[in-house]
Amino acid sequence: MKKTILYIGTILFILNSLFGLIISSYNQINIILVDINLLLTIGLIYLVFESQISDGFRIGLSFLYLISGFIRILLALFSNIDAKDNMALIFLLLVLAFELTCFVGSKFLNTK
Repeated sequence: MKKTILYIGTILFILNSLFGLIISSYNQINIILVDINLLLTIGLIYLVFESQISDGFRIGLSFLYLISGFIRILLALFSNIDAKDNMALIFLLLVLAFELTCFVGSKFLNTK
């Protein structure tokens, strides 16, 4: 399962980079933000499967990371070029903070 996660993440990363080269209206900042968020999502899911938490936390967190990672990728895709007053970037960081808080909380609540 862990190798499958890495393979899918690599394919998505390469596809996004190729789309960035092919589509002229796809801004460079958006390409980089989406690539970073793809890597973060795949890294968090991989981290969940590598950790020693119980299966219930693994399933719940991996499902949560898939949904929130998709939300982060959409926010990165439609983000403005300017970082100043960029609400999409603020929400992106809030979702990432929520994901990390859930992981730390699951490590704390795990009784293994």
